[in-house]
Amino acid sequence: MASFIKLVDSIREERGYDDNITIACHCHYGFNRTGFFVCCYLIQRLGFSVEQAIKVFKDARPPGIRHPHFINELFERHCLGLVRAPTF
Repeated sequence: MASFIKLVDSIREERGYDDNITIACHCHYGFNRTGFFVCCYLIQRLGFSVEQAIKVFKDARPPGIRHPHFINELFERHCLGLVRAPTF
């Protein structure tokens, strides 16, 4: 995740933070991993809440993040006080 954020930051810096540029990111299907990465960037760098980031991604790339474990991970990473449940 850190490498992705650093890459996007460098592209945005190089382009002068122009909101009209497009940066493409795509995994195998373009929903789950792509959505996770894009949402993390929106949350960490652009100040979106987890819910806002998920909605913005879903609106831009229907049906959005489809697998619940990616959504759960977003909440676990970005919501203060949330602790991952132990696995058995």
